[in-house]
This record gives sequence, structure tokens and C-alpha cells, in this order.
Amino acid sequence: MIKKCFLLPALVVLISVLSFAETEKENAAKEFAELNAEFQYEISYPPYSDYVYKNKYWMSESGRQIIAMGKKAIPFLMEELENGNYWYSTALDYITGIRMGGSTGDDLAQNWLDWWDENQNNSEWNVFLNTPASTLAREDSS
Repeated sequence: MIKKCFLLPALVVLISVLSFAETEKENAAKEFAELNAEFQYEISYPPYSDYVYKNKYWMSESGRQIIAMGKKAIPFLMEELENGNYWYSTALDYITGIRMGGSTGDDLAQNWLDWWDENQNNSEWNVFLNTPASTLAREDSS
């Protein structure tokens, strides 16, 4: 009887934690989508549209805000690379501190995508793997 009393509250907490983690990712996705729409608009017009080097795109207000999202932006930046928008690699350079190489924009994007294949399950880079549930599990084992 005593174990059943503890099981139900624990289950409610677990469900709440999992829904919180999903909500956090959904909120980040929404924030990125809004900033990305602004970014696409900003880089379509001077002075940004006049730049030869696409890394200067990130000097725009929305570009700086995307970078300010930090690691929360990484999965969404990878989606942009998958869609052929190699200039998003500059934001990844700023966020990760990794200077990825590539002889062309496509090579650069592919190198980043290969890196993501290796690191997307690493909580250092995929912050959506860090949930309060994993924190609770560490606390319980102490």
C-alpha cells in the first residue's frame, strides 16, 4: 500500500518533466522560426544583400539574436544546412566555437552535418537531451 502511494506522484512528476522538455524544444523552435523569418527578410535587402561574404549576414539584428539563442539553435541550424543554406554554418561557428573547414559551401555544410550525426546525442551540444528527468536520476543515485 505504501509503495502505491509513492508511485502515482512519481509518475505525475515524470510526465510533467517530459512535457516540460518537449515544451522547451517547441518554444525554441518557435523562437527560431520567428527569428529566421526576420533574418531571411533582413538579408534580402541592403546592406546585407550587397555583401559578397555571407558571414556578414550574421551582423544583422535577427542574425545576432539567432546566435544569442546559443546551443538551443543548433538543431534548427542543422535543418537549414540540410536544406542547402550553407551560410548558417557561420552561426554554428559562433555558437560552438568550432571552426569547421570545407573547400565549398556544400562541403562546409556536409562537414557540419557529419559533425551533428556524431554529436546530436551528446548533451553538451543537444541541450534538449538535458531534461530535469536526467537531473533527477543523477540526484537519486547520490
